[in-house]
Amino acid sequence: GSPLIASLRTKGEVILSIRFVALRTFVLACLMLAAGVVSGYLSETMEKQSGRLRQVLAALRETRAGAEEILNSMTDGLVVLDSSGIPLRANGAARTLLGIDEPWRERIMETRLYRMMVGFLDGREPGGSMDLEVGDRLLECRISSYESGRSDDPGVMATFSDVTEISRLRAHLREREKMAVLGRLSATMAHEIRNPLASISGSVQMLHSRTLPPEGEERLMSLVVRESSRISDVLESYLELARPAEAATMEPIDLRELLEEAMELSRRSSDGSGIRFSIASGAEPVSVRGSRGRLMQLFGNVIRNALQATAEVAEPVIEIAIATESGAMETRMVSVTIHDNGCGIDPETLERATDPFVTTRETGTGLGLYVARKVAEDHGGSIGFSSRSGEGTSVLVRLPVDREAPLADGDGAEDTGA
Repeated sequence: GSPLIASLRTKGEVILSIRFVALRTFVLACLMLAAGVVSGYLSETMEKQSGRLRQVLAALRETRAGAEEILNSMTDGLVVLDSSGIPLRANGAARTLLGIDEPWRERIMETRLYRMMVGFLDGREPGGSMDLEVGDRLLECRISSYESGRSDDPGVMATFSDVTEISRLRAHLREREKMAVLGRLSATMAHEIRNPLASISGSVQMLHSRTLPPEGEERLMSLVVRESSRISDVLESYLELARPAEAATMEPIDLRELLEEAMELSRRSSDGSGIRFSIASGAEPVSVRGSRGRLMQLFGNVIRNALQATAEVAEPVIEIAIATESGAMETRMVSVTIHDNGCGIDPETLERATDPFVTTRETGTGLGLYVARKVAEDHGGSIGFSSRSGEGTSVLVRLPVDREAPLADGDGAEDTGA
């Protein structure tokens, strides 16, 4: 209540107000300074990030421009469709090879390539590599799917190149190869036929003179028959080279019976009276389906080679073994092994044994084993060889069994000649 107390109270309030204002001003100044520092840091960081973003965008634009340049400079055509079949891209080479202009999206939808790509999307076309004719051009086209990343469904992409000139060169090379083979065939045929004809001509002239004794005439007649048979064999071998596999009549054939007949015919056509033959097979017959005449030619050629290989052996033996391989009925095979104890074949010749014109005999055509291989392959089988010089040769022929005939496994041996 006194004036003194009132004065002191007023002065205290003034002093407290000044301190409060000063303290508040200091705090606000600190906050403003901190906000300025943080704002400057954020501004600098954003500027750096903005610069980096501009660099990335520039790099992307440069990469895209480079990719566009690469695609447009490609000599191979490229066409891309999305999962809905809408054309997304076609480079310059694609437009040139397909013969389309602007607007290329509408033009490309009229091409056969677009229909093939849409068919691939729908599952009606297999895709992969195929040939496509566009006007007078031949395009080698490859169709495949691709993941665009924009949708879950894959799109389709086609790349193709102009192989017109390459195709023409290949056809020209094939034609040249055919002519070269034809020339070799003609030269070999002329040589093989000329020698027997010369023998026949000389024999006929001597027979026409009627100055020979009966035994001489008989010898010359035998020579004429033998050389005529040789010419027939040569011509048959050459005809076999051009004979289509589907031209033969396929029938079930008893394999053992066929081998016995081929063995007997081969022995009669050459001096094989002193050779011991044996055939080992199961108790039940094994049947294959094929052309009897062509299979007879296959085994006849192999057996004749074995007869010639054992010509200088003191005790010649030719062994034939028939074995049915195990496996599923649809893929079961029967193997025929023909082994002789003749002179054998050196490794270099053995490696090329079934190539045409490869022979170790002066009078051979080099077509016997080639024809045998061709017959085996035409029947869905194969032929293989193993040999050692001086120890003999084994020939393995594998053929599919007749699925409609009963099969039996087993081994048995029977001597069929001595």
